[in-house]
Amino acid sequence: MVDIKSYVKLFNYHGMNLPLNSSEKDLVDDCPFCGAVGKFSLNQKKSTWRCFTCDCKGNSYGFLVKWHEHCLAKTTDEQYEEFAKQRGLNPEILIQFELAWDDQNRCWLVPIYRINEHNKRTLINLKTYRVNQDGTKEFFGTPYCSQGLFNQPALNENHSPVFVCEGEWDAMALLSCDLSEFNNAVVVAVPGANTFKDEWVELFAGRSVYLLYDNDHAGPPGIRIATEKLASASILPSVYALAWPDGSPKDIRDFVIAKGPKATIEMLKDNLHEVLLENPERVQRESWSSVIDDFRKLYHVDYSFADAATVVAATLLSGKLPGDPLWVFLVGPPSTSKTTICDAFAFDQQHCESLSKLTSKALISGWKIPGSDDDVSIFPLLKNRTLLIKDYTAVMSLGSGVQEELYGILRDCYDGRVKVTYGNGKTCDYNDVYFSLVAAVTDEIRRDNRSALGERFLKCEVIGEDYDPMALTLAALNSVVKDATRTRNLQLLGCSIRNYLNSVYINPNNLPTLPEKYRTSLSALSLVIGYLRATVGRSHDDLEFRSRPEGGGRVVKQLSKLGLCLCLLLKKPEFDKEVYRLVKKVALDTIKSFQLELAQLLSLHPKGLTTSQIQHRLQLPKTTAQRVVSDLQTLGVISRQKTSNRHGTGRPEDNWQLTPKFLQFWNDAELTPPKKKLANA
Repeated sequence: MVDIKSYVKLFNYHGMNLPLNSSEKDLVDDCPFCGAVGKFSLNQKKSTWRCFTCDCKGNSYGFLVKWHEHCLAKTTDEQYEEFAKQRGLNPEILIQFELAWDDQNRCWLVPIYRINEHNKRTLINLKTYRVNQDGTKEFFGTPYCSQGLFNQPALNENHSPVFVCEGEWDAMALLSCDLSEFNNAVVVAVPGANTFKDEWVELFAGRSVYLLYDNDHAGPPGIRIATEKLASASILPSVYALAWPDGSPKDIRDFVIAKGPKATIEMLKDNLHEVLLENPERVQRESWSSVIDDFRKLYHVDYSFADAATVVAATLLSGKLPGDPLWVFLVGPPSTSKTTICDAFAFDQQHCESLSKLTSKALISGWKIPGSDDDVSIFPLLKNRTLLIKDYTAVMSLGSGVQEELYGILRDCYDGRVKVTYGNGKTCDYNDVYFSLVAAVTDEIRRDNRSALGERFLKCEVIGEDYDPMALTLAALNSVVKDATRTRNLQLLGCSIRNYLNSVYINPNNLPTLPEKYRTSLSALSLVIGYLRATVGRSHDDLEFRSRPEGGGRVVKQLSKLGLCLCLLLKKPEFDKEVYRLVKKVALDTIKSFQLELAQLLSLHPKGLTTSQIQHRLQLPKTTAQRVVSDLQTLGVISRQKTSNRHGTGRPEDNWQLTPKFLQFWNDAELTPPKKKLANA
């Protein structure tokens, strides 16, 4: 709908005196073309105008065309000569671009054209330049008109290289130079450093583009905006940006005036430097480490971040392999890169489906579209893909009934078969729909009911021994300046991930091999998880039954599949030390607990430790230390021996050691405690 107030301002900007807030159907003024008094009429309803004396008529752009032609016809050669001298320009350039002197409003008119969909030159703006009595200069576009690319029609005439100047005067000044050394490049101008419209991008596709933005604070950001836009062209252009030499004037026009046309060309030849563009669709990486380098361009990436991103990528690949899916929790305190990793992978929409939060209705919907059998559930879209959940912590704050409903559906999802019947008669029945799952969650997950879903999830910590909170905080502070291009950067990163994953060749008949050594290690590692992830049933402090460790069957399949996917991701022919390191990290992250810390501690003390020593070295409250010791004793991880009091009198202290059976699993799994954490153990 036409904003009639802005529409009227268009006419008044060029010297008319039409009322802005009139309720009259027709606004009346003197005709600017023939001078007839009271004969110019603007119809507010139709947004058209007409002079009832000279019969000129049209819409707003028709008025601008007519006014420009009216002033152009009256502009003399002397006026061009004088204005060219004032602006340091060639008068022939002013004539070429049809600048016109508006005697009524005492300003110069600068027309901006484009080529429309009918391949016709069309006026889209009529800018005005005036020097006020106090010497100040004004250069503005007509209200209600769109901003355009100066000299845009020249881009439609040939496929020459193109100079992009910041402002019309710079473009006209450059055109006075001999551009033959640049293959007679076309010269255009953006209206300002911060303006580069999406609709202009294809005009530059496949060309050599030279960005000559001003030598001021707005120039470099303007170049970044232009290059980011140009990177989306269907045919990637070759882009060069001007690095101004020290002591240069502030723009191209001033340089031409100060140094001359020849020196300007020499300066451009010496100081134009190529800007590398990355079109998301063309981002190709030869190795996963190159993708991690792409993360480093945007984020603070330590070893734990890189490991977590690698595990997520391997999880995405797991959807291409048969068998149970991989479900992984990314675990860490708030503001420690969990969501950052999820955001990057969410832009790989080929392999991922992303949800901010998870509910049963988000997965499987009972809504029936009237008159349609279409299924609006997200579940069938997940087959052989990965579901990304940015905030799984919110699930744990849901009511117990809502949680149980969701957990029930997720248990069925893990097994690939879901059937739900709703009260409206709709039945959702899905078979053989397996998907991977990655969910970001805080440490709250550590106290969640492990029997609900815990055995189906592996866990991967996003922070580790190399965690530097100050470095991460400073990186977040520095990223503020990148917020304007965050979506674009994530798009590039997501495409880097997607294209690399697509380059991973998977031959079901020739998968990476698992040497016997690592078969033993994986089996032992799975049994360690089974012991340390098991829960002990208690009523208050009393044991309800004799708890037993979890079997290793499910988890060994999970770990071996993760290792297989890591081999594929890293393009390794067989399971090796690096792959096992990552698998072991995930295994230990999965069972991160006081129980694990105690097992690590006792593995360093084959002669055992007393309860008080354990409490002191793990820095735990006495009751907590006693509970952990009691649980691991019940599960058969540790055993008790009575020792004499070190002072020779009093009641003997309990001395705790790893049981021979558990210790064998521990050693076969090649587990060693974190050096820093237990350095003083």
